Amino acid sequence: MNTINLSRQHFRQEQGSTLIEVLISMFILALGLMALISMQVRTSASIQEAENMSVVTQATQNLAEAILANPKLTLDPATGVTQKSYEAYNASCPEPRGVYEFHNKFNRTSKGGASIAGRDLLAAEHINNFCTEVKNNIRGNDESFEIKTQVRKHKDATGNELGNELYVTWKMSTSGDDTGVEYEYTYLLDDQL
Repeated sequence: MNTINLSRQHFRQEQGSTLIEVLISMFILALGLMALISMQVRTSASIQEAENMSVVTQATQNLAEAILANPKLTLDPATGVTQKSYEAYNASCPEPRGVYEFHNKFNRTSKGGASIAGRDLLAAEHINNFCTEVKNNIRGNDESFEIKTQVRKHKDATGNELGNELYVTWKMSTSGDDTGVEYEYTYLLDDQL
């Protein structure tokens, strides 16, 4: 019969972990958890940024449709060509969140005793809707948020004018600092139809 002699010394070496091993294991675990938390914070910020861009994109598309329905038309007497202008849509949204109220005085004409709003008043209402839609649905720091719209000529790489585009810029801070990040979105207006 074979008998195995196991010494007491062998059992003492295999009984458990030392304090240093436990501390090293906890340090490695803490590093892993910190990396996971950092990744979660960055992912959350990216999701918020994507949601904000989606809100501005949808509001810009809605505004573009309103712009195309309300151009200011002027007849050039020299050429006899009707020109479209969208200057009334160059605006900014400086107000805090909530419903925007425009107190500007616009020209109104009277037809049969009824008051008819001019194109500028309609443009102001479109800008009002745009600002309200964006500011009420955007997520982030309220104080640092600014958004501006501008209708400008769209040009190709050679400088030829191809039509008009709605250019929207907004600046906001999601981390609470004063610097903020500036974003821009360009929507080509199909006004050549």
